[in-house]
Amino acid sequence: MKELLFLCFFLFAFSCTHNELSVCETESPSFTDCVEPIIDLNCTGCHVYGSAANTSTILTNYDAIKLAVDQNDLLNRIKYNSSNENMPPAGKMSNQDITIIENWIDHGLQNN
Repeated sequence: MKELLFLCFFLFAFSCTHNELSVCETESPSFTDCVEPIIDLNCTGCHVYGSAANTSTILTNYDAIKLAVDQNDLLNRIKYNSSNENMPPAGKMSNQDITIIENWIDHGLQNN
């Protein structure tokens, strides 16, 4: 009987799992799960209201980010293809992050 209880406890204890954060879908990325965290990590340190950078481009929400894309500015700058200032100035984003943003744009800039 003790063996059966031990076996049941053992199976129960090891059947519990830790849920990892979802991996970003690079082919059809979501704004909230994929794009916004990349922009937050790489851009919003300077591109916020009242920043020391005194920038006119604010990238703190979907509408502002979409506007930067619509003006053909954001993608060229993060790909370092811009005749203007490339971003972020501290160094180019990873190719994976750029691909995620590019695929989000290619899939219609969904606010999801």
